[in-house]
Amino acid sequence: MTVAVSHYNHDGSCPARWTRWLHRPRPPDEVIVVDDGSTSETARRVFAEQATRYPEWTFVRQENAGPGVVRNRCLDRAVGTYFLPFDSDNIATPRLVERLVEAMERNPSRAATTCHNLAFVEDADIEAGDFVFR
Repeated sequence: MTVAVSHYNHDGSCPARWTRWLHRPRPPDEVIVVDDGSTSETARRVFAEQATRYPEWTFVRQENAGPGVVRNRCLDRAVGTYFLPFDSDNIATPRLVERLVEAMERNPSRAATTCHNLAFVEDADIEAGDFVFR
């Protein structure tokens, strides 16, 4: 499976979120992280630090083109059987990746599987159940 991460001006806790991919019962075959023309120095630094910390992942910088272009670029490079696109500020529930893959394996005729999302402003909002929308 290929995990594709679109990164644009995400300064906050991205590294902690990214490393969650490593601690899965079924880790991805590859992780591709694309910086989509971040203008924030902090975001650019975070991206560079993670590229050094995880040399087994593919890190790519490009001019800002939007998340759709990033996902298509990752899809062109992907070698995994399954393609899981995320934004770098997304937080996956502990079993999200496994559940998506299990759903695809149970239903091989499906072209895609998705899930709902919960939008929040601060990480503390998650535990409080304070979501902007579901």
